[in-house]
Amino acid sequence: MALKNAQLPILCDFLAPRLLQSVSRPSHGLKRTLPQFRRIVAPLNLCHQRHNSTTVGGWRSRFAGFGRSPKRTSDLPKGNENTSSDEFISSLFKEGQVILSSHSTVPSHLEISNFLNKCTICVEGLKSRPADTVQKTQGPDNSSIDTILDIAGRGGQQSSTESQASKVAGLSELAMNILRHKPVFISIQVLASFVDLQVALDQPFTLPEAFDIYASKAAPLEGSSPIKYSTQNANHPRNAIPAQLASKALDSAIKLRQLPTAISIIRLSFGTKASQRNRLIRIAGLPIAAVLLSPLGIYMVASKLAAWSAAGTWYLTTGQAFAGFMAYITFTGTLGFVAITTANDQMNRVTWAIGMPLSERWLREEERAAYDEVAGAWGFKKSSRRGDEEGQDWENLREYLGINGMVLDRPSLMEGME
Repeated sequence: MALKNAQLPILCDFLAPRLLQSVSRPSHGLKRTLPQFRRIVAPLNLCHQRHNSTTVGGWRSRFAGFGRSPKRTSDLPKGNENTSSDEFISSLFKEGQVILSSHSTVPSHLEISNFLNKCTICVEGLKSRPADTVQKTQGPDNSSIDTILDIAGRGGQQSSTESQASKVAGLSELAMNILRHKPVFISIQVLASFVDLQVALDQPFTLPEAFDIYASKAAPLEGSSPIKYSTQNANHPRNAIPAQLASKALDSAIKLRQLPTAISIIRLSFGTKASQRNRLIRIAGLPIAAVLLSPLGIYMVASKLAAWSAAGTWYLTTGQAFAGFMAYITFTGTLGFVAITTANDQMNRVTWAIGMPLSERWLREEERAAYDEVAGAWGFKKSSRRGDEEGQDWENLREYLGINGMVLDRPSLMEGME
């Protein structure tokens, strides 16, 4: 069976080193067939070298040389490596411009997601390059994107490094412009790919705007000519930011110590009405349905029990049984609701202010937990030093939480203040 183009380099990687090793130490029986072995190994070895230094069709194979180990890239000329990466980044910019130039048709959301995934793989591949040729120095004022771009330019000349750095820095703005582009529909796959790209670039400050665009941007209708748009309700449960994406964005902002960005991410993800309504449907939907249907089930059970009782009439016995069951379920359900909404074992430094309704506490629990994570990242790790934090950022966080019905480091819950 003929091998496909994508399978040939893999076969070369596997067979060439082994055949070379067997030929370099031939046994007595192989000495007479050594010329035949060399004729077999020569093209495989050539293909093996080409696979390590050039591309073999498709965007994945074009990028295959970016993330290889030092053993496989140390023998390659550094200029070829920079040239291939520059060409790949340039092709990404051309593809992005094609998407931005579409005004009469709606681009496929899968096409947008694949483009953003290619950008993410490009950045991650550049970050994974070996650091044995350049000694990286970074001061306390260097930004995170400078770090990435310094890694992206390793192995080339200074002018090539600066050119490549500017191109990689432009990927973030290009992706943001694509999300802002009116005919582009932002699906959950597109948003997830965009978050992965910005996290890889260490630029989480673009994510709050992306979350806002995802929830409120008018959705283009596919197949309409000219393009028609339907308005989005930002408070609809389907427009809630998934908790996994919000947590990934928040972790990136915490890692880079960007407090305003972290607060904006929480406010536009966990803190929206869409997120609260989505939580209500996901978690409380089944219990609420059971509560609404319980009177019907209780009445059926009470009527059956009344048929077996001889203490009174059927109507009297049915009413008594129904009232008793309803009282039990109502009382027990109320106790369970109070126990769930007042539980504070999961709270660390951020708690609810006095007077906050129990239902709102439960609906906003994910928001409070996110702020609790931020407070734990910015404050002292030792519990004995909690409350000693100072600085403008800490005071701003305390004031913002107070405005939103939360308390940072309630004195009565601190260690030694019980």
